[in-house]
Amino acid sequence: MIDALDAAMLAASADGAPLTSRPDAVRYVLRDWLVGHGYLRHREDPEGAN
Repeated sequence: MIDALDAAMLAASADGAPLTSRPDAVRYVLRDWLVGHGYLRHREDPEGAN
């Protein structure tokens, strides 16, 4: 899982969201999963489409 988390950190950095620690990466991955499954609204979704 550490290798996958490190890969997610690199991918997020390439997308413009630099992650400097594994705890940041865990929060990033969890938020992405929660938004993707409809448990959390995306911050940039004012109309509630997500």
